[in-house]
Amino acid sequence: MLAALVVLSMAAGPSGSPAACAAIEADAARLACYDAIYRDVTAATRTPGDDAVPRSAEPGTGAASTAAVATAASTGAVAARSAPDPAVDFGLTEQQKAVKQPDAKRRPQEIQGVVREVKKIAVDRWAFFLENGQLWQQAESTSRQPFKTGDSIQIREAAMSSYLATGPNSGGSVRVRRAR
Repeated sequence: MLAALVVLSMAAGPSGSPAACAAIEADAARLACYDAIYRDVTAATRTPGDDAVPRSAEPGTGAASTAAVATAASTGAVAARSAPDPAVDFGLTEQQKAVKQPDAKRRPQEIQGVVREVKKIAVDRWAFFLENGQLWQQAESTSRQPFKTGDSIQIREAAMSSYLATGPNSGGSVRVRRAR
């Protein structure tokens, strides 16, 4: 049983899945597995006593759980994660995010670029490469070719996560999406 707990604990480390954690019977080992996946633990906030794992209150599982977690921790299966949970800011407006994290970098609302190459991708649809390596495509058909090689263009964020591109020959905004 102890060998199975150790194997399950190590297999369900940060690269493991919640389903693998759920399969662990011992409470402390299962919690350590979930913590390894979901919790942000940084080395700067750890103290030497943090490696100790509390024993489970359930009889018969405490020692096995502690051994499994200690083994997983010593092999690196329980490691710190540096990526924040993307769901934390889900649904917040940009203004709410700015209030919550005033030091966070804001993403640009628009970019400027120079068209390096233009290709026809379908009837009345064009793709264009910028000098910075980005590839943008028209999101809607138009009978005119709005951009030519060498054009300076501006791409700005629009409503509902869409983007509009304008240039000297575009005759107005053209809805675009980034392909690469």
